[in-house]
Amino acid sequence: MKKLPLFLLLMSASFILVGCSSTDSTTNPTASPSTDTGGHSIEYQVTGSASTVSLTYGHAGCNTATSNCNSTAIDNVTLPWTLNLTANSGDFVYVSARNNGDSGTVVATILEDGNVFHISSSSGAHTTADASGMLP
Repeated sequence: MKKLPLFLLLMSASFILVGCSSTDSTTNPTASPSTDTGGHSIEYQVTGSASTVSLTYGHAGCNTATSNCNSTAIDNVTLPWTLNLTANSGDFVYVSARNNGDSGTVVATILEDGNVFHISSSSGAHTTADASGMLP
């Protein structure tokens, strides 16, 4: 039971680190895979009926235990959007997408080795869908 508060604390700390993100104006950037072997194939997907979204995602190698967490923010992304990368067990993965419009839906999904790891959706003006978690 003590592991849950620690996990929530680490997760909160990682979201604070998102403030140190870089901005990229492209709509389909590519991430370089982790240099460590034995990683997981990760696919970030953002779909929905929103006209455009602003999104933030964690790079491979994001590990809250070492406070090493890189992220990228992109504005005015047209849906659908996907990004494939490699991450290792213990890495914190996340994707967050905010609807830029006055209506529409946004669905943020993380696939781990081809299986749904986490999914979140939102509907309405300027709402956000966040998918995240620590890889086993």
